[in-house]
Amino acid sequence: MDYETIIGLEVHIQLATDKKAFCDCSTRFGAAPNTQTCPFCLGQAATKPQLNQRAVELALKAAIALNSEIPAVAAFDRKHYTAPDLPKGYQITQWRYPFGKGGYLDVELEDKIERIPIKQIHLEEDAGRPVETEAGQIIDFNRAGIPLLEVVTPPVFRSAPMARAYLEALQLLMRYLGVSDARIEEGSMRCELNISLRPVGSEEMGELCEIKNIGSFSGVVAAIAYEEQRQATLLAQGHRVVRETRRWDESQQVTIPMRSKEQASDYRYEPEPDIAPVTIDPVWLEALRQELPELPLAKQLRYQEQLGLSPYQAREITGDPGLAAYFEAVLRHYTVAPDIANWLLTELRALLNQAAIDFVDCPLAPQELAELLELVRAGTLSHNIAKELLAEGFTSGQAPAALARSRQVQQISDVGQIGAWVGQVLAEHEAAVQKYKAGKKKVFGFLVGQVLSLSNGLANPKIVTQVLQQALAEE
Repeated sequence: MDYETIIGLEVHIQLATDKKAFCDCSTRFGAAPNTQTCPFCLGQAATKPQLNQRAVELALKAAIALNSEIPAVAAFDRKHYTAPDLPKGYQITQWRYPFGKGGYLDVELEDKIERIPIKQIHLEEDAGRPVETEAGQIIDFNRAGIPLLEVVTPPVFRSAPMARAYLEALQLLMRYLGVSDARIEEGSMRCELNISLRPVGSEEMGELCEIKNIGSFSGVVAAIAYEEQRQATLLAQGHRVVRETRRWDESQQVTIPMRSKEQASDYRYEPEPDIAPVTIDPVWLEALRQELPELPLAKQLRYQEQLGLSPYQAREITGDPGLAAYFEAVLRHYTVAPDIANWLLTELRALLNQAAIDFVDCPLAPQELAELLELVRAGTLSHNIAKELLAEGFTSGQAPAALARSRQVQQISDVGQIGAWVGQVLAEHEAAVQKYKAGKKKVFGFLVGQVLSLSNGLANPKIVTQVLQQALAEE
């Protein structure tokens, strides 16, 4: 029997706030365990939550960008469960009145735009995390209370590539909004899969398994593939798939049972009595809407349709907010967008990668790159010379155009001078000339190279080609 895979996603995104969701403790990543806690973080008696207004603003920005329906009033709830990393015995979350219901995210998949529906967006607090030390495992409560945005989809995904494309698009959106750095490798973006199989053509949902502990996009793909195979094998053997929560083991590339899958009733949700409902004023909401930047997919399509970039160039540039900002900064000084894209995605990106630097920290000012490209476009500098100057300027901090002026390395386009070099090369390489006349056209490239070498790389290759072709025709 053939089966169809049904996947829903729950994505937890740590918000980019300096303080935790309900207290003033720092959210700095990488601090020593249990150095960023307070009585409220640790669940001590007689402590009260204080709602972080910045976390609310970021959650609302995400809800706006995800086209969600935002209520006039939102509220918080307590979700009860017992775990070592949850000192209060409950998590502050949103169950009844979240910041966003419904919505969608448009995702590019195989050159098509897929609209992925959103079920709910809500704000909650993170839990602590287990940490291995020399003395054994401890719980680090630095993470407890960090504001989390949870974005939940219905079970609409039918394949691993589709799920991954959505996750990558959501990550990029959060970065553009400034809502989160969404680093899945650091845990500031975490994904849980809800996956089941059903016979093709059936409308009835199969038994659901939740998969936790996935630390990469490739892990998402691998976990889906493993669960598809595991569940299909069970069904083919006549066994029942158990409704349960499992964790992904990256080293073994398998999922491992953790516990039975909870129902909503197991959590005994109740209204949070210590946090007043949040009234969302339409004027405030519109002000937040006006703060939103151009979103990634809209930017990508604009680059293709208005600036003439290839789909590859547009995707690569918009895929990095820092790169996109740098690209647009160069564009303010130099208007040939495809030229900029070529240099950014090849020469400059290679230098940045070698130095382990992001575009936001690029030592070369956008205007300096624009000046260099203008010299290349005008024929003043050859591409190779410009490439050398770019590398030197990147390392030294000097403007490449200034280096060009001081070195006198301007490209030579004088036909008379180039003609003299061509004549010298033809005289010195008579055998190559005879091969060319005999029909061995590949030797032409050799002759061009000799002319460029004679000019120390300063001769304009286009004019060299024209003059050399004419000279050979007259031989």
